Amino acid sequence: MPENYPIGFQIRAVSNLIKRKIYEIRPDGQPLLTDLQGRILGFLYHNQDREIFQRDIEEHFYIRRSTVSRLLAGMEEQGLLQRIPVPRDARLKKLVMTPQAVSLHEEITRRLDEIERLLERGLSRRELEEFLRILEKIKRNAS
Repeated sequence: MPENYPIGFQIRAVSNLIKRKIYEIRPDGQPLLTDLQGRILGFLYHNQDREIFQRDIEEHFYIRRSTVSRLLAGMEEQGLLQRIPVPRDARLKKLVMTPQAVSLHEEITRRLDEIERLLERGLSRRELEEFLRILEKIKRNAS
C-alpha cells in the first residue's frame, strides 16, 4: 500500500461500501427505511415486553419531539407501527410494531448478519481480533 494513502480515506471507502450493501437490503414489497427508522424499529423490537411511548424514543435517541412526531407519523403511514391509547391515560399512546414491521425487522437483521459474514470472509480469528484492536486504537486517537 502506498505510504501516502491516509487511514481516514481507507476507513471512509470501506464505510461507503458497507453502506451500499446495507441499502441493498429491501425485502420485496417492504418500505424503504431511513437509518433512524430502522434503529427505532430495532428499539421497539427489543422492547416489546414493555410499553414504549414517544418520549422514550426522544430520550433514547436524543432527538426533538417534533422530529420524533414526524418520524412516527411516517412510520404509521407506512404501516410499520400503531399508536394505541393506554387505559390509564388517554393522552398517552404506546407504540406497537405491526406484524409487517416485526417481519421487516427480522429480515433486515438476517440480511445484516449475512453482510457481517461477508465482511469477515477470509479473515482468521486472530486477524479479526487484531483488526478490531487496531480499530479501537484509531477510535481512541480520533476522540
